[in-house]
Amino acid sequence: HERARWRTTGPSSGVLTMRFPTPQLVSVIDLREDIAKGQRVSSWSLSTGGPSSSVIATGTTIGYRQLRRITPTTVTSLELTVEAVDAVQRVEMVGK
Repeated sequence: HERARWRTTGPSSGVLTMRFPTPQLVSVIDLREDIAKGQRVSSWSLSTGGPSSSVIATGTTIGYRQLRRITPTTVTSLELTVEAVDAVQRVEMVGK
C-alpha cells in the first residue's frame, strides 16, 4: 500500500485509511491487533473509502490476527473504523 494513516475520531475510536496508487482487487483483509497489553478493539467496520464509500465488512473483536474473506472488490482506498478501549494505533490492516 502507498500509505496508511490513523486519524482519531473520539476518545476511544479511530479510522485507519489506506490509499493505493492504482486500483487493487481485494478479497481477503488481514487485520492484526497488538495484544501484548490485552485485547482492546470492541468493534470495527471496513469501507471502500472515497465519496461513494460502502461498508464491505464488520466485526467485533480482532484479536492477534484475523483473516476476513470479502466479496472481491476493486478499491483505491480502504477505511477501517475501530471502536476500542484505548490505543487504536495498535491495529494494522493489510489487503490481499
